[in-house]
Amino acid sequence: MKNKSLLFAVLVSVFSTSIQAKDLVDTLNSVDNGLQKLQNSIQESKRQIRERKERRERIENAWDNLKDDDYIEKRWDNYVDQQARERKQRAEQRKRRFVDKLTSDLNSAIRDATNTH
Repeated sequence: MKNKSLLFAVLVSVFSTSIQAKDLVDTLNSVDNGLQKLQNSIQESKRQIRERKERRERIENAWDNLKDDDYIEKRWDNYVDQQARERKQRAEQRKRRFVDKLTSDLNSAIRDATNTH
């Protein structure tokens, strides 16, 4: 009887240890799965952060290009305006010279006409 109860105690102990080992393996597998999910989540977060950073850089570059385009356009507009002002000034100078010459010629013609009579 002692041998049977000792054998029974050993079997219960082995069975109990086996159940505990199985529980431990299940727990370790669960922890491993949890860590794997966490790692995947971290990788996904890193990917999203990288994509957002790239998108932000593209937007900033596009904005800088727009500002550069505006700057270039303003410079061009200023150049065109300056050229127009210079052409207008030259035209006014030609007109003044023409009027001055015409006035001078008329005055000379009047003097000549009054001197000859």
